[in-house]
Amino acid sequence: MNKRAKFGVDIVRLAREKLGRAYPILFRISGSEIDGAGLTTDDTAIIARRLQDAGVDCIDVSAGYYGTSEWVSQPAFMKPGCIVQYAREIKPHVDVPVITVARSTLRGSLRPSWRRGLRTSLPLAVLCWQTRTILSKPRKGERTRS
Repeated sequence: MNKRAKFGVDIVRLAREKLGRAYPILFRISGSEIDGAGLTTDDTAIIARRLQDAGVDCIDVSAGYYGTSEWVSQPAFMKPGCIVQYAREIKPHVDVPVITVARSTLRGSLRPSWRRGLRTSLPLAVLCWQTRTILSKPRKGERTRS
């Protein structure tokens, strides 16, 4: 697992060193590569913990890889929230927020996940807005909180 995690961990450490704590770092990772030959949720949980220790503020869980492309960009026939299960399995291993997408809606199947502390990508929109606001402050000569 060290080799699988090293590249991402090194990138996060470098980014955190350059950015400090004033900027959030999100890391998207496949919760499962589905076919049994790649990452499993157990593998991802280990990597997610290492990424957190390196300075990640949020883990964004996706699924699949080029060999299981229907999981990378879920077609309409797949159930909304079809990868929430992978985020749910990873969350107990990290203290940072865990978000996911997968044809997410706020209706129906995802509401129970919100109650259990998992999040869909809607907070990502808020985080992007906040990041844009934070990034625009230095251009205006304003200070950001550190």
